[in-house]
Amino acid sequence: MIEVIVRYKPRELWRVYTRYYLTFELILICTVMFAVYGIFLSILFLRDRTDITHIIDAIIFAGVFVLLSLLIMVYWSVKGTKNKERSDGRFRFSSDRVEVFGEDFEMQLQWVHFTKATETGRYFFLKSKSQTYTLPKRCFDDEMQRQSFRDLLNSKNLFS
Repeated sequence: MIEVIVRYKPRELWRVYTRYYLTFELILICTVMFAVYGIFLSILFLRDRTDITHIIDAIIFAGVFVLLSLLIMVYWSVKGTKNKERSDGRFRFSSDRVEVFGEDFEMQLQWVHFTKATETGRYFFLKSKSQTYTLPKRCFDDEMQRQSFRDLLNSKNLFS
């Protein structure tokens, strides 16, 4: 069993929330939803004067609106976390599940929920079906614990 206590630095919070809110799937779904709404409104109000440029404008506006809205959500999430000092978390990794503990929540996830793991110089990223978990390498006790974590991820075929 590998246990990691994570305390995110202010700069790391940006990475955590950006990966949480700015997923391709979420951006795509929201953009399509707002684009359809914009096209509907342009057809409704402009009726016979609607042309392809109105439709393209609605799609572009929807994409920009969604991106700006999600960036604002990231900003407010980071600001709220800093103000409440709730950036601590604890992860427990075993051969059959991942447990995530926060100040006011507890989750148990089976490994089948995770789709991919990525390692960079400073972080491990563990992608589930709904979000990406960011684990700073500095939070592991030593290189041996990091290697055990790599081995566990390899055994689950998460490194691509």
